[in-house]
Amino acid sequence: MIRIGLAPGVEIEEVYGYTFTKTPDGVTEIKLGDFFGGQERDILVKMKVPAGTTGQKDLGKATLDFRDLLNNEKPAGLISPLFYEVTGDSGKVARNENKDVTARWISVDASGDYYQATTAYEQGDRDSAVTKLKRAYESVSNLNLSPYKSARTVEQEAELRDALDTLSSPAAPAPYSGEGKALIKEQKASAREAQK
Repeated sequence: MIRIGLAPGVEIEEVYGYTFTKTPDGVTEIKLGDFFGGQERDILVKMKVPAGTTGQKDLGKATLDFRDLLNNEKPAGLISPLFYEVTGDSGKVARNENKDVTARWISVDASGDYYQATTAYEQGDRDSAVTKLKRAYESVSNLNLSPYKSARTVEQEAELRDALDTLSSPAAPAPYSGEGKALIKEQKASAREAQK
């Protein structure tokens, strides 16, 4: 489990693809499930921070709690302080941008739109579903025209194009039909998986 204690004024708005809760003392807990030695997980967290004056600011601290299976399941943990910097220097922002995080954010955001589109379709609002799918498709398509392109985003673009073609078609299955229900289940699962 990851616990994030936030500095004053900092808020977590979303933890993409993971369940999270806030404790009464304001700590955000993210449940990771099981993972093994050598396995990596990237967790994308959307935060709101106070801008204020320029300079380095305290974001809070993250704690990873786990049981060490190689040491008789002894509880263990890691603590990492978190910081951000407020600057008016756009060049500095560009130089320090993590392109992998930017690409992941665009991809995850598009997956959120995909999930919302599927929910709108499920509720019988096909026009809204198509609008949300177009937005998701365009953002990933534009990403794939940039240096941020990856095999994962190319696959995501194809999947979104297929979903858009299906829901835009006059022959799209009714959401309450067997075919429509299967499509909804498949699309929701795919959107959720892309957010992890």
